[in-house]
Amino acid sequence: MPAFSDFDVDFKYGAIREKRLADILEGCTVEVKTERNQWSKTGNIAIEYEFKNNPSGIAATKADYWCHVLAIDDIDCCMMLFKTDHLKQLIKTSNYRGVVGGDDNQSKMVLVPLTDLFTDLASRCHDEITGENNASI
Repeated sequence: MPAFSDFDVDFKYGAIREKRLADILEGCTVEVKTERNQWSKTGNIAIEYEFKNNPSGIAATKADYWCHVLAIDDIDCCMMLFKTDHLKQLIKTSNYRGVVGGDDNQSKMVLVPLTDLFTDLASRCHDEITGENNASI
């Protein structure tokens, strides 16, 4: 029986992830928000939760996944995809700075440092693997 090369293992691993992403895009709902320019200067993304005193954005979405596009002008630099429940939990359990903005400053948002998104993600993945619930964020 021939031995598997690293390429064979990596190719199979990659193919599984491609299938998972296709399943998300074809079978799940995805809310897409775009963060333009400011993120590259501040290192934060703004996630809206209220508009005109009504739940909106992350507080109102029914989507399975939340996609946050990081753009500079008309160039999409990155698209981050999160389980909506994970993102909601991060915001709920953290003490992020709130700001107002949008049309006539009628939107309320939290500023989430990009680094926290990845720290939280690593913690949640660890918990899922080990069956623990030790999220530090």
